[in-house]
Amino acid sequence: MKKLIIICLFTTTLSILFGAYIFSSYKKSIENIINASLVNEKAYMLLYGSYNTKEKVDALDLDNYILESENGFYKVYVGVNFSLENATKIKEIYKEKGNIIYIREKNISNLEFIDFMQSNDMDFSSLDKEKILSIENNIINKYKEIFNE
Repeated sequence: MKKLIIICLFTTTLSILFGAYIFSSYKKSIENIINASLVNEKAYMLLYGSYNTKEKVDALDLDNYILESENGFYKVYVGVNFSLENATKIKEIYKEKGNIIYIREKNISNLEFIDFMQSNDMDFSSLDKEKILSIENNIINKYKEIFNE
C-alpha cells in the first residue's frame, strides 16, 4: 500500500511539472503572437514609378528595385527606410540623376524586417552617395528576401 501511495504521488508530481512546462510554453507562444500582431512600423517607400505592364518595368534601367503589384499596376520602389530624413536624402540622390521619386508611407509588421532595419539604422547625412545607395541596396535585397519569397 505504501508503494502505491509513493507511485501515485510521484506520477501526480510529474504530471503537475509536465503540465506547468506545457502551459508556460503555450503562454510564451501566445504572447509572441500577440506582440507580433501589435507591432506596426511606419516605413517610407521610395516610389520610382507605376506601370501598367510588366514589360515596361523590365525595360527600366535599374539595378535593384522592389516590384509590387497594386490595383492592377506594377509599382517600382527604389528604397525603403524608417526615417523620413533618410528617405528624403535618397530621393535627392535620385533627383540629381534626373528621376522624380515619390515617398509613400507603408505600415510594416514583419518582425524580421523591422529587426533588420533597426540594427542597420543610421543617419545618412554624413555619408556619401555611393555608401547610401549601397546600404539601400542591402535593404532592398533583405526586403525582397522576406516579402517576395
